[in-house]
Amino acid sequence: MHDPRQPTARAERIRADETTADRTREQPAVSGETGGDPVEWSVWPLKENLIRSLAVILFLAAIVWMLALWFGPRWILPSVFILILFLPGFFLPTFYRLDAEQVSIRGLITRRKRAWAALKKYYPGARGVHLSPTRRPSRLENIRGLYLPFGPDPSGERRRRVMDYIERKIDRERSTDRAAGTAAGEAGS
Repeated sequence: MHDPRQPTARAERIRADETTADRTREQPAVSGETGGDPVEWSVWPLKENLIRSLAVILFLAAIVWMLALWFGPRWILPSVFILILFLPGFFLPTFYRLDAEQVSIRGLITRRKRAWAALKKYYPGARGVHLSPTRRPSRLENIRGLYLPFGPDPSGERRRRVMDYIERKIDRERSTDRAAGTAAGEAGS
């Protein structure tokens, strides 16, 4: 006879299925882990660190005050506008998007897009990653490349998602370039 304390094969299968379902629920799918899902985030330095933001605002207020003393009070409003115009990445949020075709950076005034095929190398750092259009280090990398800050990320999840996506896309572009170069070399032989 069957001992009721012993689980049946069917009960073991059901328990195994429930355990698998629980593990799947515990590890939610993250946008950007599959090739086609975009990774999106925004960074707003003014909102991230209150002490640093106050220091920057006080410093800029001192500059505006000095300009008002030298050139008169009518320069207060234009100088505030010019300072904010030159520092939009600090005062306003910037939105970043990595998708299958390109990297996009969108601010209030500027929009930059770069196709993955144009990006050859990346340099990860503690606070962000620099995408370079050249394979070798160059003095123009900072001008021609793109810097993507991770923003506040205590768990490190955003950094992991962004770096996984970039590694996959740039490594895929490199292998495509190598395959094209090999095919061109064979055709030339």
